[in-house]
Amino acid sequence: MLRLSRAIQFNSLNDLHEVAEKHWDDLQTYTGKLRRKEQERNWSTDLSESWYGTTDLSELEGHISDFIDINAINEASELVKNIVNGIDFGDEYKQDRIKPSSLERGIFSFDLAAQGLVRVYEYYDPVAKVVVDAKRVTTIEDKDGQTMFFLRIFADGKIKEERQLEQRQKLHMVDGEMKPKFASTVKKTYLLREKTPQDKKVDLYLQIGGHNKYQADDLVWRAIPVMLAAELMEKSGIKTRINGTSLSYNRPTKEITAFSAVLKGYDDPLDINQVLLGIADPRIFRYKIFKATIGFFDMWNMKQHRNLGIPLTEEIALQLFEDYKDWHIENVNPDEKRENMIYQSYDIDYKKTKKLRRESPSRLRDYYKDRTKAEFVRLVDKIDVNFNGAKNLRQIMERQKNIFGRVKFDTKDYINNQIMGELEIVKDRNDIQNQALKEWRNVFDANKNVF
Repeated sequence: MLRLSRAIQFNSLNDLHEVAEKHWDDLQTYTGKLRRKEQERNWSTDLSESWYGTTDLSELEGHISDFIDINAINEASELVKNIVNGIDFGDEYKQDRIKPSSLERGIFSFDLAAQGLVRVYEYYDPVAKVVVDAKRVTTIEDKDGQTMFFLRIFADGKIKEERQLEQRQKLHMVDGEMKPKFASTVKKTYLLREKTPQDKKVDLYLQIGGHNKYQADDLVWRAIPVMLAAELMEKSGIKTRINGTSLSYNRPTKEITAFSAVLKGYDDPLDINQVLLGIADPRIFRYKIFKATIGFFDMWNMKQHRNLGIPLTEEIALQLFEDYKDWHIENVNPDEKRENMIYQSYDIDYKKTKKLRRESPSRLRDYYKDRTKAEFVRLVDKIDVNFNGAKNLRQIMERQKNIFGRVKFDTKDYINNQIMGELEIVKDRNDIQNQALKEWRNVFDANKNVF
């Protein structure tokens, strides 16, 4: 039976990268040095944009703070922004006393802000080497339709000098580092809740990167259910943390390894850019995370296969995540509750998305949207059962009606396999979870008319 053998946890993506770079520069094992040599040869001879997201090695080596495709963020947000509207998630997730506000307090809603998300630009004078006040900038469109920016210096009412300026995205300090600044044309982007928050926390885990056939948009959509669930939990007074996790099988030693980084803390607003950087940007997971994998294997004195680990099936990943919970509680936070740690365990069908991407972009978006909604609801259902036990199973069935227009014919299998099935493999279940497993059959039998 496969078991987790090595793991390491970081408080942020930057911490992970810093430690990885340190080990990369000081590899000790033979296979570590061999893997580094192979990677460096690949970077010098086959730096493919379709694989790494860029052909510029200096970009990969530098600090990356902006997700590779802002349009993907906007498009995905636009398509899913109404998913939670009209869904009754029950008393635990009531939102009737939540009101949008322009006051910078309460919970920031990316969903609201993204409806008018825009970059914030500044204008740099390369001659004077200063940033020019936007009010002093003159905009001119040339004959080819390109927009140019100038600073006009006047003397005696006439233009004495005209200097072309460089438009660049404005940066600002966030948690001790410079990040691109965005603004929203929507003013009321904060949600105020009058109700006293519940003393509950949820840790959501999702896989960093994925199969080599995945494209960036596949990974963007795979991450959205976790972000939607986090937003719903926060609105309901339940604090959430999002973690990017790499669980993989190392063939030479037949061992499972894991490393994880916090992408959103309990008290942080949801930063969709930061989450997607951590799990869906090829410049990160196919360059920096590859370096991290080699470095950590070297640190653990483990032999490494050239493929740097084999992705796990959904079933195996869920079982091994139980081992990860043990490791996390023993080594990171002894006060962590196992039932609060939830792993998102679904994958995008890359063969289907590849075909739809080629044949019908509109059908591809519909596929993404349907999968996103279904996985979002499944995450909420799992959290619901973990917190409330069997008492809300009837509510889960009714939710099928509200969301999908009917109770799907496989609702019984859905609860058995995707809710209770995952709960079956949970070690050290609490009383609520054990009671839920015992009562599930009675709840189903008592509500056959729902199906």
